[in-house]
Amino acid sequence: MKSYKSYKSYKSAICIIPPESQWKNIQEIRQKHDKHFNRWMPHINFLYPFILPPSLSFSSSSSSSKLDIIDNNNNNNNNDENKIEPNYIDTNEILEILMQAVNSIEPFIIKFQELDYFLFGKSSSTVWLKPKTEPVDILMELENRLTGSSSTTSTTTSTSTTTSISTDTEKKEETEKESSFGFQEFDDLIKIGSKGFKPHLSLGQFRGEKSAQEAIKKFSKIFSNEPIEFELKEIYWIIREGYNDPFKVFAKIGLGKDGVVVIEKK
Repeated sequence: MKSYKSYKSYKSAICIIPPESQWKNIQEIRQKHDKHFNRWMPHINFLYPFILPPSLSFSSSSSSSKLDIIDNNNNNNNNDENKIEPNYIDTNEILEILMQAVNSIEPFIIKFQELDYFLFGKSSSTVWLKPKTEPVDILMELENRLTGSSSTTSTTTSTSTTTSISTDTEKKEETEKESSFGFQEFDDLIKIGSKGFKPHLSLGQFRGEKSAQEAIKKFSKIFSNEPIEFELKEIYWIIREGYNDPFKVFAKIGLGKDGVVVIEKK
């Protein structure tokens, strides 16, 4: 697989986003407490940094018949001075890799009701919503699929002597295929901290452990009465033009074997 490591950008991410109809309580808290409120929508990151697409134009044609694309983008202008030339990044290829990574994960239920916090020294903490899913470990599996560290593909072993050579070849090709899914050089979030990847939806920053615990006690009442629950059907490729600009959705990648890609309007 082509290496995209040198094209990592903090102006791009792969994440999940709750339905906007369920943002109200999250955003009321974030507006007061989250310094990233104006730049990030409510989200859980899976790949960050990620790859910045070469432009916001996109052709619906693809070399892969499995890539079902709905192109909603009619604007071919992109003035990002740091954009990477199309010769070096193939948006179709990136979307195909994402599709392959998530095609074994069917849509699932995710619920936000409990809260937790990260502690950064004595005077800094972040309070966040803890996702609960069915199946339980599906978010970790999603991260593993996106970073190429897990595979649900299986091979069939042949007992026929006459076909042993072709079977070995097929196994080799299948092994190579399995080892090439996802973005194996984009495991930045797995390497953060001592506990590895921790899916979370940030609500805000606070001064130390006591402040975080007080905030959790206060906010828990809100989400106990009005938990956020929905079926997650897609992941999102989000981008921003400048580091201080708000992120916008560039593409939605549907989960499961029937998932499709939708390119958003600029």
